[in-house]
Amino acid sequence: MALATIPLGQPPKCGRPFPVPSYGNGGVFSVSCSTIIEASPQTCLETVLDTAKYPQWNSFCPEAYIDSAPDPSTIHLDPDLRRLAVRPGHIYPGVKMRFEARLKANADPYTTSLEATVLERFEEDGRTGYRVAWRVSDSRVWLLRGERVQEFLEVPAKDGGQATTTEYRSWETFGGVLAYYIYNFMQSQLKSGFRRWMDGLKKASEEAERDKRRPQVG
Repeated sequence: MALATIPLGQPPKCGRPFPVPSYGNGGVFSVSCSTIIEASPQTCLETVLDTAKYPQWNSFCPEAYIDSAPDPSTIHLDPDLRRLAVRPGHIYPGVKMRFEARLKANADPYTTSLEATVLERFEEDGRTGYRVAWRVSDSRVWLLRGERVQEFLEVPAKDGGQATTTEYRSWETFGGVLAYYIYNFMQSQLKSGFRRWMDGLKKASEEAERDKRRPQVG
């Protein structure tokens, strides 16, 4: 089941905290958004997991670096997710990474250290979805904690065939002392970053889906 209910087509907004895998319902606030992507959930998920391609579409975090990764064979994953986890530069639980984030398009980057916490399949109302999450790992949780969740839920095809449309939901829940400062003084930057991430993901995933379905020559 979904962890949070976000209205379809919601632009990024800050509001009440949504639950996250590591910290449950605790938190000060969440920034959240949703949209429809004309690509399959698998294609959308692949776009997010492949950090090497972030410079091509992700103006919020155009640079991502994998610092360490556990042996994928030691991580419990569904078979359709394991094939992604074994690829170089991909995100799966236990991966430690750094994102160079730009809260404004032309701003200087700041580095955030993160650890991937979840990569799983889930079911909601008979529909299949995928979930990936990561949390801030470079601060004390009493000072600042944050965990971001992204869900990709299939929109069933009308002809009963394979779903090629995705309901995308994303949120990050912040807690700790610094979360109050972020909520009061950084909302516009956060919403801008989430908007750029979502728009870039939508464009890149839809292009990747068209490439998959383009007839192969030769």
